[in-house]
Amino acid sequence: MLQQTQATTVVAHYDRFLKRFPTVQALANSTENDVLHAWTGLGYYRRARNMHKAARQIVDRFSGTIPPSLEDLCSLPGIGRSTAGAILSCAFAVSAPILDANVRRILARFHAVNGPAESRIADSRLWDLAIQHTPSSDSRQYTQAIMDFGTKQCVRSNPNCDICPLRIRCKAHLHGEVHLYPRRSSSKAVEVTKRPLIILDASGSCLLQQRGESGMYARLWEMPSLPENSSVETVLAKLELPLECVQIRKGPIIDPYTISNQRVTEDSTLARYSVEASTIGSPRNTRWYKNDSQTPLGMSVKTKKRIDLAKGIVE
Repeated sequence: MLQQTQATTVVAHYDRFLKRFPTVQALANSTENDVLHAWTGLGYYRRARNMHKAARQIVDRFSGTIPPSLEDLCSLPGIGRSTAGAILSCAFAVSAPILDANVRRILARFHAVNGPAESRIADSRLWDLAIQHTPSSDSRQYTQAIMDFGTKQCVRSNPNCDICPLRIRCKAHLHGEVHLYPRRSSSKAVEVTKRPLIILDASGSCLLQQRGESGMYARLWEMPSLPENSSVETVLAKLELPLECVQIRKGPIIDPYTISNQRVTEDSTLARYSVEASTIGSPRNTRWYKNDSQTPLGMSVKTKKRIDLAKGIVE
């Protein structure tokens, strides 16, 4: 959960997730949709899919016990060298280096590598430094400490170097260039426009379809898209939905937002039927979503927000 997501966000989900899936076996025996639904709000849903796959492999290949070896851990979906190192250090007290974003930042500043005048250095150099600093004993304490140091002291913006215990040896600090390390990407966000088509029945149920295997939101449920220069009627007909008993209007407004390297603007359309879903029917590979208690589905927070806002428009 902490990969690419801040701890303040994770805290609200962690206990609830473990209560829902208290063991590796419980996670392995659950459906992918159950896992994605429980992951809602954390983003980067590939992590949830990989964790589910890894749990099933742990049950099938390792009799339900998480393997205590780097090679076996790295063979599981979603686990790379750094995550495996964290598991070995924190769960098994085995000396193993990690190289998450916090450790990268600390090492880059402390050794003044990967700065503004350099091209991006190879991972092998950072791994060499991580290995050098990882102690052969008490690695559990060190691993936890260096992660905490990166989240609380050697933060990305405005680190308080005046009280940093490493400042007298930190090369970036000695040169007054802490803010330049590590070198930041110069790539600009790609402007993207999404055109969701929100289809509601008379009782407020929303028609959703499941995405395919690729992309950021793979396997999640979301509303259909309205292709550019395509009419709502054309999309409804393609879905084999009736063209009568439906009112078409401008959809809810969602402020522009950034996901990964994309700056997203939404232009949504609302299609509201005056009859129930049972009368409309369910197109292939779609489901009518009422609420979590009646129809728990794995979907993004943005999808839920669109549904809630659309219901507010018609109520």
